[in-house]
Amino acid sequence: MSAAAAALVGCGVDGAGRPAAARLLSTVILSFSLTGAQYMDNPGFLPKVEGLARRFGAVRRTRPDGNCFYRAYLFGIFEALVGSPERQRAFGARAQRSLDFCCSAGYERVAIEDFYEEFSTCLASLAAATDAPAALDAILKDSDDYLVCWTRCLTSRRRADFVAFLSSHSSIREFCAQEVDPMATEADQLQIVALSTHFGVPVNVVYLDRSEGEVAAEHLFKEGSEGMRTLADRPIAVFGAPPSRRGPVSVQVRRFITMIDAFYERHTKLVCTADLDPINLFQVTEDDKKTSVADEIFAWDRTASRLIEMQSTKYLSEFGRKMEGDQFMGMFNMSSLSDDDLHEFWRRYDRDDSGDIDHDELKLFLQDVIEATKGHRNVAPEVFDLCLSSMDTDGNGSISFEEFDNYLRHRDFKKPAWAS
Repeated sequence: MSAAAAALVGCGVDGAGRPAAARLLSTVILSFSLTGAQYMDNPGFLPKVEGLARRFGAVRRTRPDGNCFYRAYLFGIFEALVGSPERQRAFGARAQRSLDFCCSAGYERVAIEDFYEEFSTCLASLAAATDAPAALDAILKDSDDYLVCWTRCLTSRRRADFVAFLSSHSSIREFCAQEVDPMATEADQLQIVALSTHFGVPVNVVYLDRSEGEVAAEHLFKEGSEGMRTLADRPIAVFGAPPSRRGPVSVQVRRFITMIDAFYERHTKLVCTADLDPINLFQVTEDDKKTSVADEIFAWDRTASRLIEMQSTKYLSEFGRKMEGDQFMGMFNMSSLSDDDLHEFWRRYDRDDSGDIDHDELKLFLQDVIEATKGHRNVAPEVFDLCLSSMDTDGNGSISFEEFDNYLRHRDFKKPAWAS
């Protein structure tokens, strides 16, 4: 896609949020002046529109029907393939394996092969295309639904990329059934990462908002998501959280808010330093409140509240409790546990916060240890009884923190004799 001509594809809405066009995606390059005119009644956006105009020069519009990312992303790839046999061969080789890739996830071949074949036909037609706008117009007119369905199948197939970020869905299957597979469902960060990783084609998302300045926030989704996929399941350290005493919220503070929201939803343990406490990190005067956007002020108030909550015992307990057993155990040097480590263990296994570990909670602990050392979670009755008698020194049938602490400090969990 030409950087000057159409490096930016925008959802076709006007300043009030109404659909600006009925076309699926315009192959006609539009002036940014038309975009600016649509926001005249909402001047907070204009500095960033003007900044984008100087950078990109022009824009294309796509119908805001929930399929806009999938359509625009594939359009950009197809446009780049026209007139480039080398790119066509490389992309075609990757795409050729995608039907088997989807079937391996459990899709019935008969249910999805029509979408794949239509995608392959469209891809093959680009080899003879000389006029990119005409070729892409024809593809969109005849095959848009098929292409969107196919990209959704590919996105859903990469479901392992979603594992670490499930918060409001009980399973990956439920997430894909509700957020990926249905037509007209908007793509968010997870879907963008999954699809761009599959095709190996990065995508740069530009966010148009009403924050200060003319530089729009951007996120470049590069091929490969391993770092992103595992990041939120590990403790995170942030040094120097950005203070701001003027509204509206700056781009830097917005990014900080987004980061805290992501960590909070995943119950990530966050170690953060800042010059001020959360309440005072961002301050607005009464005059600022009259001119600042209300949802921006609310966003920071929510972030400050979350930062305070993330220091609570209840929140920290959730961090350890949500992890898989081997993953949790892998965070610690079991031969040298610190006081903080022991409290992390206690928060994980005292599931009901009763102050004692009962038999069910002890069994979970033993399952985790056996999984980390032997690769299975089978706790034999005699093993359970042996460990209970060793830990429950006062014989009352439950384990106090002192008993738990003493047991963990004097056992070699790398090769426990009973974990067989």
